[in-house]
Amino acid sequence: MKRTLLSILFCFSFSFFSFAQIAKIINIKGDVKIRQDSEAEWLEAEINIYLEKEAEIKTGPAGECTVTFDEELENILTVKENSHIKLEEIEPSRIFMPEGRVFSVIEDIAKVEDFQVKTPTVIAGVRGTGKSVETDGSSSLVKCFEGIVYLKGLNSEGGVFEEGSLGEGFGVPVDSYGNIGDFFGLSEDDYKKWSTFRSFLDSLREKGQGEGNGGVPGGGFGEDSFDELKDERDDTFREDNYEDIREEEELKDRGSGGPTGGERIRTGGE
Repeated sequence: MKRTLLSILFCFSFSFFSFAQIAKIINIKGDVKIRQDSEAEWLEAEINIYLEKEAEIKTGPAGECTVTFDEELENILTVKENSHIKLEEIEPSRIFMPEGRVFSVIEDIAKVEDFQVKTPTVIAGVRGTGKSVETDGSSSLVKCFEGIVYLKGLNSEGGVFEEGSLGEGFGVPVDSYGNIGDFFGLSEDDYKKWSTFRSFLDSLREKGQGEGNGGVPGGGFGEDSFDELKDERDDTFREDNYEDIREEEELKDRGSGGPTGGERIRTGGE
């Protein structure tokens, strides 16, 4: 009986820790600081630090920080330069970004339940997708590279003013009043940046974490190795994605039923 009880407890514990969501720093570049709560001191970020709820990350002019939400590196967020984010929730994942820009890939939504990036003017949620979100604190810009992004435009009081969705290959601005603007097709430069980000993630997965990444102490990649990876994959990615998007845009311009980029529904305000 005792052995059976212990076995059940062991299996329960193993299952809990196997599927418990995490938030861990796996790569750092340049000036990156973190604090685990609003009363803690800002400290230099380090590889393999686990972040707690309410933890914050700030990056400098050349800073960059990558966080994984699972040990298999399937759900990843990269905080770009001059950005500030706060982990309002870890499970499900809720990221608040008062200013800056992030790229994210969510490939196993079951592990994170739900994933949202919130700025002062928009909530961008995903159910398995790749996107970028940026804000200057008053307006926001969301771009969808894979899958679908669900949008909620926020008014000055933080209420939902307008809701919508953003299709793959499109971007949309959201103004300070929560208005979801006109959809636009992503540019070649957008896809180049996304390809660079994707190459970076592939390299993290292939080479592992920490000091083994590209031979750079403390994690990360040297400029030469990173540029080589980017160049190898940029052309293929653009061929597979960019040309399709441009063809769809041409169809839309000719009135042949091409995609509109998404939809919007007014939920409040004038």
